[in-house]
Amino acid sequence: MIKGRGKAEVMMKKLSAFLSVFVIIGLAFNLNKSFCEGISSSQARGKRCLVKRRPPHHRKVSRPLADSGDCTLSRTVIKNEYWPMQTYIIPIVFHIIHKTDGTRNIPDQRIHRQVQVLNQDFAATMGSLGEKGYNTKIQFELVQITRTANDQWHNDQNEVQYKHALGWDQQRYLNVYVNTASGYLGYSYLPQEDSGDVYDGVVMNYEAVGGRDSGNAPFDQGRTLVHEIGHYLGLLHTFEGYGCYEGYEAGDLIADTHSENAEHYGCTQTYTCGTPDDIHNYMNYTDDSCMYEFTAEQANRLVCCLVNYRPLLFSIYPNGAAIIGLNRTVLNFTAVLSGTTTGPQDLWVSTSGTLDWSVGIEVSWLSCSPTSGANDGVISVSVNPTGLGPGTYTGTITITSANAVNSPPKVTVNLMVKDASRDRPPFGDFATPVHGSTVSSSIPVSGWVLDDVEVTSVKIYSGSTYIGKSVLVEGARPDVENAYPGYPKNHMAGWGYMMLTNLLTNGGNGVYTLTVKAKDSAGNQVILGSKTIFINNAEAVKPFGTIDTPGQGGIVSGSNFVNWGWVLTPQPNVIPTDGSTINVWVDGIKLGHPIYNIYRADIASRFPGYANSNGAVGYFYLDTTAYTNGVHTIQWTATDNAGNTDGIGSRYFTIRNNGESSRMAVLSEKISQIPPDISTPVGIKKGYETDSICRDVYPDTSGTINIKIKELERIEIHLTPNTQQVTLKNTPSHLYSGCLVMDNASQPLPIGSTFDPARGVFSWSPGPGFVGDYWLVFIDKGRNRLKKINIRILPGYTKN
Repeated sequence: MIKGRGKAEVMMKKLSAFLSVFVIIGLAFNLNKSFCEGISSSQARGKRCLVKRRPPHHRKVSRPLADSGDCTLSRTVIKNEYWPMQTYIIPIVFHIIHKTDGTRNIPDQRIHRQVQVLNQDFAATMGSLGEKGYNTKIQFELVQITRTANDQWHNDQNEVQYKHALGWDQQRYLNVYVNTASGYLGYSYLPQEDSGDVYDGVVMNYEAVGGRDSGNAPFDQGRTLVHEIGHYLGLLHTFEGYGCYEGYEAGDLIADTHSENAEHYGCTQTYTCGTPDDIHNYMNYTDDSCMYEFTAEQANRLVCCLVNYRPLLFSIYPNGAAIIGLNRTVLNFTAVLSGTTTGPQDLWVSTSGTLDWSVGIEVSWLSCSPTSGANDGVISVSVNPTGLGPGTYTGTITITSANAVNSPPKVTVNLMVKDASRDRPPFGDFATPVHGSTVSSSIPVSGWVLDDVEVTSVKIYSGSTYIGKSVLVEGARPDVENAYPGYPKNHMAGWGYMMLTNLLTNGGNGVYTLTVKAKDSAGNQVILGSKTIFINNAEAVKPFGTIDTPGQGGIVSGSNFVNWGWVLTPQPNVIPTDGSTINVWVDGIKLGHPIYNIYRADIASRFPGYANSNGAVGYFYLDTTAYTNGVHTIQWTATDNAGNTDGIGSRYFTIRNNGESSRMAVLSEKISQIPPDISTPVGIKKGYETDSICRDVYPDTSGTINIKIKELERIEIHLTPNTQQVTLKNTPSHLYSGCLVMDNASQPLPIGSTFDPARGVFSWSPGPGFVGDYWLVFIDKGRNRLKKINIRILPGYTKN
């Protein structure tokens, strides 16, 4: 909806004859009565969007920089210079104007999710509801959220007054004011008339702001603000003029939208001008769930209006420029008065070029160490709640670099301070092994856990006997992180432990009940669950053993770290004493064979009579300097003389060497700008036979390649167009990049994986704790195509 000034509130129409009509009747829209308070059901259909313009003698006509005929209110000229070639970043400020009693003060989370919707819909982000649209290459960066208590302003009274008091420089920021919007869902101002003055910006109804499934159907997908920013950047309604107009000088001034003789409500296809009405276009009035696109020529007009009427508003994000990447954009902390506080959290800094950077903070309760660095690094973020009363506090960390085009990226830090009476115990789930399953040898024990302050331990018991302590694994459970966005350390909700059942009582034969207990920093302890399993090592035939060093979750460094482990195989089989059939794997890549056949008394006495009892131990020198600082996985595999093969342990460990290196890879590309490869297969291998032939897997009808593996199962993916025989030797040499996509945001590839960008080979040995769906995106830079891959990890053992 476009809003003008003064008393005249009219829909912006191409033909002046229609203007007076809409002053009287407004707009019709099917709106739930409860959505706009104070609006009766008969009025509701006129409250979707308002075009509000000043009377002519009050209007200012913005002078474009280029030819005034390119994108005026009377015509559009499609030019090559306006096709989106680079990413345009628009800084956006939200001004929340709530009631003085504190109600209608929408939380930050809704703002963040709304901005996420804007970026998805304007970029036609793959995997989002708007992926079928055209990528306008316009993106939005949330700069600030302000909050003001004023009943009159909340009711959208004294518009000039509140915009003058609250608005940031209208030429350089998109101001979004959130109040009742005079009962409409939203309204905006056109750049051709009001660019840069006090009225400029968008006004949104507080109930219409939010992300996907915000609870206000049918306008619950965040599309109202997408629509209003379309007006703010110069687009008209698809039904503009209420006639079957075509071309660039009538109707919506766009030729690649269909003619439309009336606004459209709901989601039913209509044909008011003989062709399909644009019910999917963001500039129509359909339900949010129907909308998914801007057209190519709408994108051309958007860029034209942006560069000509709003030249100071945007910055350009060129491909291949030096940028700063952060592994987190939000960090959550909790402090209990006279109690515990969430401990420090790591913020990983990654750069695509040689960059010096510095850290800035704006609140006294927040601290970072170090406060500066060069290239990649790790910043420890902590909070000090001393002197703060109960409530929610928000701070911002900025990472500034003079040579980074996206400087300064920002991290929002949320701190909740609460009374001890509100402290809660941990909660979560014990996921695997499946209750009632039959297992043997080493098995993953896994699940997830969260706490309102911090989880300090997850321990596994067999009956009343303590077995071991699991590791909290970063990124293991993106589903939990998405479901509980406000919890501290939610990115480390997944936990995992490798349990060698041979070490249990009776050699791991019989019925066992496993119990998992979680404890938080306040000492609260809960049982996450108990599972009864059947263990049958007496009939097992595969090799077994474990890794001793690094310890589970241990920290290592140096070029000659000694990785110790031991391996046996059931009688009568034998492991070759030269270690030639034992392999060491780090992050899914085979490194070599350990030195084997070393005696250790505890192994020899616990497992007497095996062929390798007196020489079960081996070691391997690991050069940790060849890897990035961060969390990795290590695993052995062993094959006996009968051809039986199995994994020997799977362990998370952290590498910390001097210097700067991060596990986070920065993607200089915007993945939403790359067209998907919807037809070419990938080659996959499962397990540890690296010289085997790949099996082709083709995309489904949505363009997604779906792969299923079991817990701990290694997967190797070849991103080659070769659909015949794909091996490590014949993979073509392209340059690739890749990332994990979580909640439509790019993240580093998962822990335990390795990606060869030159050959396009992705290898992953998921450790214990990884269960569920993991969405990966890989970009073939040579072909300018991307592949969507979903890896679903299933429990390793199923119920009998």
